Amino acid sequence: MPDLPVRHAGTLELVDSEFMATALDSRWQSAGPLPDERQDLLLLDPALRWAPAIMQALAETTGAPLARVRVLSPVALREVAVIDEIRLPREDGLPCIVRHLHTRRLEPDRPSPAMTRVWRRTRLAVMLADPQQDAEATRWVLMVAAQVRRLGEEGPPWTILGSPSVRDVASHLADSPLWMQRLRFEPPPARHGVSEAWNAVFKAWQQTR
Repeated sequence: MPDLPVRHAGTLELVDSEFMATALDSRWQSAGPLPDERQDLLLLDPALRWAPAIMQALAETTGAPLARVRVLSPVALREVAVIDEIRLPREDGLPCIVRHLHTRRLEPDRPSPAMTRVWRRTRLAVMLADPQQDAEATRWVLMVAAQVRRLGEEGPPWTILGSPSVRDVASHLADSPLWMQRLRFEPPPARHGVSEAWNAVFKAWQQTR
């Protein structure tokens, strides 16, 4: 398929409140009803090594526009998170929406209406852990574990594409059956290319079907 120009659907800024979070639901529903609420894929890439390129490649390949949501704290309107998203063509086997979550940290102790909406619509969350930054990846594994415990069955399962050392850290957190039930480990992409990264992510997606 030839590359198409990337279209940008603009940025939605919302204060992280229950009232404003309904704008996210309206945004998603405006493009048509989804066959299943949990048909979306969420990418987390602390090192920003693969996910931005994956989102760009999906936009170029499909011609679908990239959209951005900036989530602001009710206090001082501080930026809490940025979510890039793209709605893919309705094809069997593909996620309806792919999102890339940019955030400095996950905050399981601070309820976020906007992020709760995202978690509830996500069928699979994938963390791409840079093998050259194991210390940072380990910090994120700890935050993911806290999110899994907080959300319980309402949260999505996770696949972490990471090195054996990151897997070892996760195994030490196995104090909860739920944590291990909702976590899968796979090796990181063998090469740095976006195709290899997307293939690894899509393989994880197919395993959730």
